[in-house]
Order: sequence, then structure tokens, then C-alpha cells
Amino acid sequence: MKALILAAGKGTRLLPLTDNIPKPLIPLCNLPTLLFVVDKIFKSGIKDIGLVISPVHKEYFYEFMKQYSLVDSIELIFQNEPLGVAHAVKEAKGYINQEDFLLYLGDNLIQDDLGPYRKEFQQGSTDALLLLKEIEDPSKFGVAQLGPNGKLIGIEEKPIKPKSNLAVTGLYFFKNKIFNEIEKIKFSERGELEITDAISSLMTKKNIVGRKLYGWWVDTGSREQILEANSFIMDQIFSGKFTNLYENYEFTDRILLGENSNIENVKTEGHAIIGHNSNIYSTRLSNGVTIGDKNIIKDSSVFNSIILDGNNYNNCEIINSIIDSRIQEGVNNRIIDIIET
Repeated sequence: MKALILAAGKGTRLLPLTDNIPKPLIPLCNLPTLLFVVDKIFKSGIKDIGLVISPVHKEYFYEFMKQYSLVDSIELIFQNEPLGVAHAVKEAKGYINQEDFLLYLGDNLIQDDLGPYRKEFQQGSTDALLLLKEIEDPSKFGVAQLGPNGKLIGIEEKPIKPKSNLAVTGLYFFKNKIFNEIEKIKFSERGELEITDAISSLMTKKNIVGRKLYGWWVDTGSREQILEANSFIMDQIFSGKFTNLYENYEFTDRILLGENSNIENVKTEGHAIIGHNSNIYSTRLSNGVTIGDKNIIKDSSVFNSIILDGNNYNNCEIINSIIDSRIQEGVNNRIIDIIET
């Protein structure tokens, strides 16, 4: 079995941050979001990954692969135009060949391990297995309807009036037969080849099941969702997950501290992660703060925020915000609910 990660989106809801970095490479807990996706796939037992990206971003992803020793495990696949999920899958047909595969929309992070779902799919007789999550308002997502034994009996893309509360999370296991259905579908009203249309076509003659996730699910498409994902991942790190990714950090009860970093008179409420070569003095860190490399922060308060590399803040209050690497200096500032670039 192979995995196919889709990461060709423009990230328009995260502008201007995504002018500087592709959305899948935005750091969570000081590591690229995509690395947590890859790590979860590897731990499920899948070792071969196709990564669908825009050619505009190829140098960013090449660098990512080299930095984290993934050149031999990931093959880049280019989607020249953003024409939908099914179109991206179609572009990867040559890579998938005749194998079963996991389709993973790279915006999404989940708490559940993928291994049990992969095992059920490969040992069963279904042609597709969709991972779903019960949420209050699923109208911004694909919405699934399930019958007895979790059999899929309906699926719609972003319906105005959802027929269930089961959101499609962007993680799917497919037999190779899905490519036949993709060839049959037409572009939707929004000009895309919709994977839900291909699934609906497959559903009429094949067995498809849905399985509900037990843990959290975040679609990291906005500032609020990125900060939420940062907090969730941080909780997992301090409970013993992802320690393989932080071998050059020092763990304490509340702070994960990078190499050559210093903290003096720092008060924490909840956990915090501080990168390498950073100096934090007389500062309060609250509710899951991540600070990148080469930062200097003095006499400040930071709440539920991500500060990327190379910034210098003195006597500042930063709340619910993401600070880009290009700011570099701030004095006597109050930054609330924004992406600062």
C-alpha cells in the first residue's frame, strides 16, 4: 500500500503568511505540519508516499525532504492547476500504479492512529474506507450518511442542509478501482473534479464503509485552526508522542527547550516549546506557546501563539496570534488575534 498526500493548495485563508511559506510547511510545535502527517503515515506501516504539490513550491518541498531525510521515501507529483481533489488523484495514477492507497488531504491532522483502519481495509472486502468525524456543523465539508455496519449510503460536498453530522475528514483508503470512477465524472459547478462525485459513482456498485474517528480532528486552514492544532500536538508531545522528532530538545515538566537556549524568570501556564538559540527573559508563556529559533523575548506575555524564527520582542503582549519570521523586532506592542507578517 502507498500513501498519497495532497499539498498543492494555495492557502489563501492564511495570507499573507503563505506568501512566504507553503501552508503544509507552516510550523506546528517548531516542526513543519507536513512532518506530523508523514510520521503518522509511517507509523501506520506505509513507507512509500507520493506528495502532490504545485510546481511553484517545488524548491520548498525539496528542501523539506532533504532536511528530514525523506528523499528516498517521498516522490513529488506536480499538479499544474488546482482542479480539485479527484484531479490531483488522477495526476498521481502513474505513481499509485495498481496498488491500494491512502489518500490524505495534507491540511488535516488527526489524533487517532491510522494502523487499525489500514489493517481493516486491507483485510476486508470493501473498495473504500472513509474516515469521518461527528461535528456540530459539517456544511463546510463533505458530509457522509451511513447505514447498518457503517456502510456508506450517501455523500455530498459542502451541502447547505447536511443530512447527517458526519464530516469527511480528508482521509480515505481506496482500492485502485477509484481511478475508473474518476475518469467518468465531470467538473462541478465550482470547476473542480470532486472526489465525492467519484465516491458516489463507486458507491452505486461497490461496498464502501465509513469509520468514525475517536480523537480530535483539525483542518488547519485558518489561524484559529492552526493554533488549535498546535495546542493539540503539544499535548501529545508532553504525553510521550512524537518524541522521535525532538531528539535534540531537552524535556522538562512544562517546557521543551532547544539547544543553546536560555530561559530566566519565565513563568508558564500549560506547556511551551522553545526552539534553538533563543533567549527568553522575565516573560509569561500561557496556553500552549511555541517560540522558534533565534528569538529574544523580554518582559512580555505570550498567550496561545506561535512565534517563528528570528524575532525580538520587548515589553509586548501577544495573544492568539502567529508571528512570521520577517517581523524581527517589536517594542511595547499589543498583538491580538492576527497573523503578523
